[in-house]
Parts: sequence; structure tokens; C-alpha cells
Amino acid sequence: MSRLSFLVPVLCGASWLAQGASAAQGFIRGDWDASGDLRINDPILHFGNLFLGERGPGCLDAADSNGDLRLDISDGIYTLLFLFAGGAPPPPPFPACGTEVEGLGCERFEACGEPCPRPIDPEILGNLVLHAYSTSVRTGQSVSFILGVWTCCVWVEPVEACVAWSVSPPGSAIVFPETGTVRVEPSVPHGTVITVTADVESGRRLLTADLHVYTPEMNPFVGTWREAAQIECGTGAEAAPEQPIEELVFEADGYFSVTWTPFEVYKDYWGRYAYDLATGAVSLEAEAGNYVPPDLLRPARGSFALRDGELRLLDLWLGTPRFDDDPPAPRCGQVFGRR
Repeated sequence: MSRLSFLVPVLCGASWLAQGASAAQGFIRGDWDASGDLRINDPILHFGNLFLGERGPGCLDAADSNGDLRLDISDGIYTLLFLFAGGAPPPPPFPACGTEVEGLGCERFEACGEPCPRPIDPEILGNLVLHAYSTSVRTGQSVSFILGVWTCCVWVEPVEACVAWSVSPPGSAIVFPETGTVRVEPSVPHGTVITVTADVESGRRLLTADLHVYTPEMNPFVGTWREAAQIECGTGAEAAPEQPIEELVFEADGYFSVTWTPFEVYKDYWGRYAYDLATGAVSLEAEAGNYVPPDLLRPARGSFALRDGELRLLDLWLGTPRFDDDPPAPRCGQVFGRR
């Protein structure tokens, strides 16, 4: 892949200045020796190059630890402060491989592989999506992304591409570029939104997706549930549904969906939900759908109880299924089990 502009290094004291360079090669900022890790030998090599005339870095952008488009003593100091004094981490791309659209330049960086040799067809490039089947992720767990194009509006067909991955906030997750897997660090708190960026072919296309981090203690709803029983009004008796809701899905971003007969990506209706752990109150507000039951309460407000993998929604009703010739009268609650 050709560069968008040329690198013109200018020696100014013991520093290098950027003159409109851009990098096609992926790199990790601060990783002077391209080992894949930021270690004490990186600032040592940096100082040796600046003041003792020892060999220079193969990737100037990687040596620019603080991202100010200069190579000088401040880069080595910045790395040392991060490693040993609790200083700020290097700006992206860090700690995973990435690229710099306007930087000092990067001829080679062994830990991130070679620059992309063959560009993607422009039509395919324009249709690329960054897709995960769920954007809800527990702390310390992983989500796999697919870079590809939609096929028949249902499946994402993977596309081989040169991709530099990054996450924000920095350090919140680790990206495994070979698989597109993103693992959230265990220390990331509930409610954090992690933005995953796929830089395709050094800026030809930037794709982003948000991951919503949760803990089961703070949001016990997240996941997929199946209807097991319906609760009669007045008596509280439980009866098995003739046609159960097969998928009641809660996501960590506050959205839910209801589907009686799942097929590929089809859902009956969807909307937003809210809950209060202290009072046990819950509400589900349908916003749109392929089928919204006429007897659905909007919003559906009631209470919930969670115990031993069972979710009880009380004093609310999620509606009757489509094509029911003799629908039952609305009930006063539903019982779900995890799928």
C-alpha cells in the first residue's frame, strides 16, 4: 500500500519533527523495539538513539510515546512515568496494534505484521459492517466481532482485510486481531461503554461499535429468557402458555425484544426497559416491531422477582401471539427461565 504523503525527517537538536507523514503500517505506541509489549528497554533504546547515536527505530510513530509528533527526551520520560509512576498510558494505538493517519511514519513494526498488500474493492469497502451478535458483555469476558458484509439481510459474510483495532477508553479491553475477539478487562466497572474501532486499510474505512459492560449483580436481566408459565389474575395460579414467548431478550444498553417464534434475525417487537433493584419495579416500553400485540400494555409496568434462574414479571402482560384465533384474556404476570 502506498503512502499518502512522504516522510521528511528534520533533525532539530535531539528531536524529529513531522512533516505531513502518514503510516500504513500498524504499530503500538511506545513500543520502540516492536516487541509487542511496553517495557523498560523501550525508553533505554530511545535515549540511546537520541544521545549516543545508536540505531533508530523501525517505526517512528511507535517511538513517539506521547503522540506529539516529535521524537525527543519527553517520549522516554513519558514511557518511564507510565511504567513506574502511574502516569497516563500512551495515546492510541495502545495497547493493541493500530495506525496513525497523520504521523511521523512507520516503515516496519514486526509485532503488527506487514502493511496491507491488496486493497479491498471499493464496493465491498462501502458495504462493510462491524458486527457482533450481542453488544452486552460482562466484565472480564469476551465478544467476537465480524468484519464483513450483510448477505440476504440476515448473515454477515466475513471479508478478509487489513485491520488495525483499537478501543476507547484506552486499556479497557484487549483486542485479538487474528479473531476479532475483544476481551474486557476485569477492572472495568458496570455501565462502561467501550467503543471498538476497526481501521480498515489505514483509514480507507473506519468502523465503530459500542460494547456495554455489565455485571449480573447490577443488571440481572441481561440475557435470553423463555416463558415457562402465565399467572392468573386474582388467584395467582400458574398455567403453561399454549404458545410461549421463546425469546425475551434483555441487552445491557437498556433495550429488550420479544419473539414468539424465532427465525434468523426476526423479532416480534422491541423497545426499552427500566428497573429498580431496591423497589423491584420494572417497566417495558415497546417502541416498534413487526408484530405488536393489540393487548400489550404500553408501557407495561409492574414488579419483578428473581430467584434460582427464574424471572417473574408481576402485574404486567407482554401480549398474546399472532395468529391466535381464540386468545386468552390478559393475565397478570409471566414466569421466565433462562435459555
